[in-house]
Amino acid sequence: NSQAREMQYNSSRAKYSRANKKGEESMEGTQMIRLLKQLHLAMQRFGRNQMDHRDLSTAQHIMLEYLLNKRQETLYSTDLHKCIGISKAAVSATLKGLYAKGYVTFLREETDERKKRIFLTDKALQEAEVIEKEMQAGEAKLCQGISAENLEVIRQGLCQMIQNMKEGEGMP
Repeated sequence: NSQAREMQYNSSRAKYSRANKKGEESMEGTQMIRLLKQLHLAMQRFGRNQMDHRDLSTAQHIMLEYLLNKRQETLYSTDLHKCIGISKAAVSATLKGLYAKGYVTFLREETDERKKRIFLTDKALQEAEVIEKEMQAGEAKLCQGISAENLEVIRQGLCQMIQNMKEGEGMP
């Protein structure tokens, strides 16, 4: 499996090298990493500008939108850690911020005092439609000018990259 992946990687590198010789864009070296970093920074700036009026960080906005989408489910911070794919510490800090701003509250489980169930407040529920529209607008901006077929290829590629990096960390 790793040999097949390496062959595929080398084939892709050769293809991009040929493209570079023709004066086209190349993925040699660490350009993919730089592009992903540039995209990350651009998304953070866009998110800050879009959420500025709400006094939410981009991470808080994303988590709040996720919680709103899952509002019918019972959720705990460990669920967010697994589903959103950020560290437990980042989940905790983001939830604390949402709590301080009045978007979520917590209730300790009677059967396990270490677990706190996450509840959306009336404030979050009242702003749900606007928050969801803001996230949709952000995604529309991100994907503007890209065909549905290319978006699917990009999605699959990003998912594979995430899986590759998780395997490199010894994660499932």
